[in-house]
Amino acid sequence: AQAVANADGSVTVSWSAPTEGTVTSYVILATREGQPRRAISIRLPTEPTTHTIASDKLVPGASYTFQVGPINVHTHGPPSAASAAVVVATPGAAQPPGRPGAAQAVANADGSVTVSWSAPTEGTVTSYVIL
Repeated sequence: AQAVANADGSVTVSWSAPTEGTVTSYVILATREGQPRRAISIRLPTEPTTHTIASDKLVPGASYTFQVGPINVHTHGPPSAASAAVVVATPGAAQPPGRPGAAQAVANADGSVTVSWSAPTEGTVTSYVIL
């Protein structure tokens, strides 16, 4: 399973369908760091192989891993490997901007220095600090 934390506090989980057997539904198993497995269990139909878990089911700032298990008419199949841990965003919290492009300095004839760089492509920048 793969998991991506979204800025609104939700998490999108995606997975690949098993190549063997008939699957009638899936269950998403969420494990919050430091808590017992299956903190959240959501049963889903077979399509699509992606699901967004709403922010009201997750704790902002908490770290989670996710697994997906197939189900058929007879039993549950083994769950997928756990996703990499993701930290749930706090909705409305300011997200840090990305890294600016490499700084370039040019010495001027009057003894001053002009420093330039490209703005980051993510986030909103309100000011810069030249170090």
